[in-house]
Amino acid sequence: MAYRAQGGRQRRVGLELERHLVFQENLSSYPSLSGPLTSATPFDVQEIFHRLVGDGWRPTHDATTGVVTRIARDDWETLTSDVTSGIFETTIPPEPSIEALQKHQEHLDRYLCSSLRERGLGLLSVETPLVTQPWEPSHYALYHSYWRAEYATRRIRGENHSWFAGTIGSSPSIDVAVSEAIPFLNVMLRLTGISLYLTRNGAVSGGKLSPGGRLSVRPWAIEKLWTDAYPDDAARCRMMGRDFIGWKDYLSSLFALPVVSVPDDQGRAIRIPDDPPLGTFWQSLDSRAVSGADAWGNRHTFTQADLRQLDAIQRQIVFSRLRWEFGESADIGKFREALNSSEAELQEFLDSTLARLYLEVRSDSCSLPGEEFATAAMYLGLAENLAEAERFVMSRPWSFWQAIFELSATSPMEVAIDGEWLPDVIAQLLEISASGISRLTPGDRKFLDPLWVRVDNRVTPADQVRESFLAAGEGWPGCVAVAGLTNSHQKFG
Repeated sequence: MAYRAQGGRQRRVGLELERHLVFQENLSSYPSLSGPLTSATPFDVQEIFHRLVGDGWRPTHDATTGVVTRIARDDWETLTSDVTSGIFETTIPPEPSIEALQKHQEHLDRYLCSSLRERGLGLLSVETPLVTQPWEPSHYALYHSYWRAEYATRRIRGENHSWFAGTIGSSPSIDVAVSEAIPFLNVMLRLTGISLYLTRNGAVSGGKLSPGGRLSVRPWAIEKLWTDAYPDDAARCRMMGRDFIGWKDYLSSLFALPVVSVPDDQGRAIRIPDDPPLGTFWQSLDSRAVSGADAWGNRHTFTQADLRQLDAIQRQIVFSRLRWEFGESADIGKFREALNSSEAELQEFLDSTLARLYLEVRSDSCSLPGEEFATAAMYLGLAENLAEAERFVMSRPWSFWQAIFELSATSPMEVAIDGEWLPDVIAQLLEISASGISRLTPGDRKFLDPLWVRVDNRVTPADQVRESFLAAGEGWPGCVAVAGLTNSHQKFG
C-alpha cells in the first residue's frame, strides 16, 4: 500500500548509496588494466557478483547482453553497478527511521568489506575517481560495449554518457502521499543547489584537482550529458525550469519528453524511430503497431500502450524525480480517462491504484564516511514539515534557488544571494527539518548534526578533500591522503 498522509502506515525512507570500487594501493600485483587506487572494471564487478551469487544472492541478467546487472538477497538488499568506472551501488529497502536505515547499511557494509578486501578491493566515498580518468575516450571504450544494453541504445541516440561515467552520489528516497507529491517535488527541485553545497565531493579527479577548480563535477557532467538536437532533453538534466501546478502538469511534462528507449516484454531497451515523445508514441499505438530495435538490432513490435512504459520514463529524468509502482488493479484505459479528467479525479485514481509512491532525490553528491544519512534526515524532516518548508522555499523566487545551483560547483559556502547569506538560509532549512523529524522519529535528529557542523564551519566535503590533497602534495601523495579520508570501510578494520 502506498503511503498516505492520514490513516496510513508511517512514512519510510530508503537509500541508494554509490561509492567508487577501487583496488587497494598496497597490493603486490594488479590485474591487467589496473593499478593502485584505479577503478575496478566491469569485468571485476562481474566476478564479484558471480561469487556472491554462489553465496546465495539472486542475479538479474541484462535481457540483451546476458551480464549480471543486479544481485539481491532475501531481505531485498541489492547490489548493482553502472556502465562506468567502478561505481558500486547498494540499495537498502525502506525503513521507518534513519536510525534503522543506518543499522541496516552498516550490517551490509560489514559483510561487503570482508568480501571485497579478500579480492584487494575497497570502497571510496568520492564523487569522481581519484586516479582513473573515465572521460578519456581510450579509457571509456573499455566500458561502453559491455554491461547494460540500455546504455548502448542511449549512446546511439545521442547521450554523451562518458561525461557522466565517473560521477557518483547517493539517492535518498522519501515516501510521499499523492496529495503532497507535487508540492514536495517543487520544494526539492528548488533545493537542488542546497543539496549540492552540502554534499559536493568532487575536488579531485584523475590524480589532480578537478578542471576549472570545480568542487563538484556533477552539474558540469550532467550539462554535457546530452549532445543531440532535442531541446526538451535539457529538461532531463536541469532543475526542470519551473514549478509544477499538479499531477496533470507533471505527467504532461513526462509525456512531452522524447522517448530514450521503451522496455519490451523481455526487458530489452528498444529505440523507437524518430524518438517520439511518449504521448505521441501512445497515440500512434491507438491506430497501429510501432516497431523499434535495441542496440544489437533485435527488433520488437509494440501493439498497445502499457503503464510499464510510463514507469520506465521516470528513470529518464536526471535530477530529483517522482517514482511509483502501479498495483495489479491499475488499468491503462482508466488511467487515460483520469488523465483527461480533473486534477481531483486524477489524484483519486492514483491514490487508489499506486502500490508505492516516493520522491527520489538525485542532487546529492557522495558524502564523506559518517555523513551518508545526513541529507536523508534533512529531506525526511522537510517532508514531515512540508507546509512550513513550502512556505519558506516558495517565498523566494525561482531565480534565487537557480543562482545557488549555479554557484554550487565552484563557490565557497560563505556567499550571499540577493542579500541573504547562504549559511543562514541552510540553517533555517535545517530548523524546519528538525521540527519535522521531532514529530516522526525524534531519535533521528542527531543525523542532522554533520550538516550543522558544515554550516557553522562554512566547510563542504569538497573543501576537506581539496585541503587534504594539497597538504599531502599533489599527485600520488595527495590521492593516498584523500583515499584515507574517504575510505568507507575504516570502521570495520
